[in-house]
Amino acid sequence: MGGNMRVGGGPRVPVGRFVELPSRGRTFVREHQGPHGAATVVLLHGWGATAALNWLPSFGPLADRFRVLAMDH
Repeated sequence: MGGNMRVGGGPRVPVGRFVELPSRGRTFVREHQGPHGAATVVLLHGWGATAALNWLPSFGPLADRFRVLAMDH
């Protein structure tokens, strides 16, 4: 993954994709690669929100230093 999209006039949110989880169904994941070899940060959203809604302002700043994964659960 590598693309992102602008939401309104605000920050860019990574484009997501569905990931199949063997014997568990599937989930929607957004990923921002970050710098080569960077540590991975996994973002878990709060109740009643999606990863994009909960973490929208955080994707860009975190991706400056980390690979960022955010899944809808």
